[in-house]
Amino acid sequence: MDDKYFAKKIEKKWQGIWAASKAFEAEPDPENTRPKFYALEMLPYPSGNLHMGHVRNYSAGDALAWYKRLKGFNVLHPIGWDSFGQPAEDAAVKRGVNPRDWTEKNIETMRGQLERLGLSYDWRRQIYAHRPEYYKFDQWFFIKMYEMGLAYKRMTQVNWCETDQATLSNEQASGGLCWRCGNPVVKKDLEQWFLKTTAYTSELLEGMASIEAGWPQSVLKRQQDWIGRSDGAFVDFAVSGSDAKIRVFTTRIDTIFGANAIVVAAQHDIVEQNRAAFSPAIVSKIDEIIGESQKPTERDEVIAKDGIDTGIKAINPFSGEELPVSFLLATHPELQLQGRIKRVALAADVSETGPATVLVTVAVDADILPSRRPGAGVIAHIDCGWKPLGYVWFHDAWQTIRTRVLF
Repeated sequence: MDDKYFAKKIEKKWQGIWAASKAFEAEPDPENTRPKFYALEMLPYPSGNLHMGHVRNYSAGDALAWYKRLKGFNVLHPIGWDSFGQPAEDAAVKRGVNPRDWTEKNIETMRGQLERLGLSYDWRRQIYAHRPEYYKFDQWFFIKMYEMGLAYKRMTQVNWCETDQATLSNEQASGGLCWRCGNPVVKKDLEQWFLKTTAYTSELLEGMASIEAGWPQSVLKRQQDWIGRSDGAFVDFAVSGSDAKIRVFTTRIDTIFGANAIVVAAQHDIVEQNRAAFSPAIVSKIDEIIGESQKPTERDEVIAKDGIDTGIKAINPFSGEELPVSFLLATHPELQLQGRIKRVALAADVSETGPATVLVTVAVDADILPSRRPGAGVIAHIDCGWKPLGYVWFHDAWQTIRTRVLF
């Protein structure tokens, strides 16, 4: 017996034994005595060669599959290829070859590399997303969702690379440059297909209760934020001197009497409809802000607040008060409360017709309120960056206070 580990010799020997004995081929248990376990890692995109990220991901999944086998489970561990899509087409265009030929050749190369790693896949169950026998089910699912009204088209803003003539995800447009060609990326309005996941918001949130024990709260919170259910009411503000209305969504209809301004995105319909009546200064500011909004931004980048009073007035349907209508950069605004804010939460208009108006929740740090006897209260100035929104009376100086300002 060798006292050293000769990888090529030993691994090739045992990989041959595993293949001959069909060690990883999952079959039904006739006596049904072994519990079943399904092990699946994300399917790799066949880019040409494995890198260390592949090794890390698939060796971790393989370790779990081995562990379950050794614990007596009947393990199904398949593999396949996320091989259908634009990257393969782009690579084929660049090289002047057929996308299918390019993809199939890469799969052959990468399968050989995975096999040499000794990963315990049942290769009989290999799937290929670019082959008709697979994507026919994608098409079937889409048709069913379309028939149910869950697939629809609408205009939306996307990251666009003029050089590649392609849309990009936020990650692919990081830093404002295309991840493939390195040229600048712009925002562009295009008609896109959407799946109406909002139809299942409540079901998704309720279903999360079944996985709470197995996931960190930070992960669950991000998932809840992504699902994004917001319970509230729509309020229509009539625009003074016209038949137009501005629809606002609020989660706190009880604060509607305290509204003192409405802020809309520079691309909002009401801005476009009144553009001809605006002064040159306002039109210039509109174009400036829209131009800024065309630039890709990082997910966590803080956008400077910018906007201007349009001169338009809207009527609060509850109080009858006229409110000024302003616009700003088409992103969520951030309030300033004496320069110190504990938390700001926004509820945005979820309609599909245009940019959102917003309702802002401000949670104030208790320590910014002067220490004084209970019930004395304090007045805090709220400013949205270019004009004050007014003053709010905080009644309790001893705990975190929350108020809402519709703006």
